[in-house]
Amino acid sequence: RRPRCGMRLAPGFPLPHSGIEGSPAADGPHRAASVAAASGLTVGELRSHPRTRELLVACLEEVRAVGVASGVALTRQDLEDTIRFIDALPAEGTPSMARDISAGRPSELDAQTGAVVSRWRATGVTVPHHQTLYSLLEIRERGARPKPFSGLQCGLS
Repeated sequence: RRPRCGMRLAPGFPLPHSGIEGSPAADGPHRAASVAAASGLTVGELRSHPRTRELLVACLEEVRAVGVASGVALTRQDLEDTIRFIDALPAEGTPSMARDISAGRPSELDAQTGAVVSRWRATGVTVPHHQTLYSLLEIRERGARPKPFSGLQCGLS
């Protein structure tokens, strides 16, 4: 069974869902997935480079701001706990979303990064990092998405 968070720490080692709905702890791996997919880095590389770590923290801040605006009581401590959680992941791990996008397969982009962008529209909280990541990744993933059914074509003239 595939873990709900969609991140595999290492081959055959799934990451269980945190069970904390609406918190950065539940969503932290998803934020790492977006940044990892856009950068092509492993979790270890992502968190060790100052610029990508800064981007990851900024994304978590956006999640927290949207959550608070949506009525979810997210604290600075929740954010710090999520950062510690990501820091404890094995360095060689890559999120499934990053692997899917790299391989040209449909991914969880809409359910993860797209969901934050959608909540931004509903709450008015700006999420520039998520908007940028979503725009870049959506272009890369577009070709892998199933084509809408446009009717039956039998090839007869």
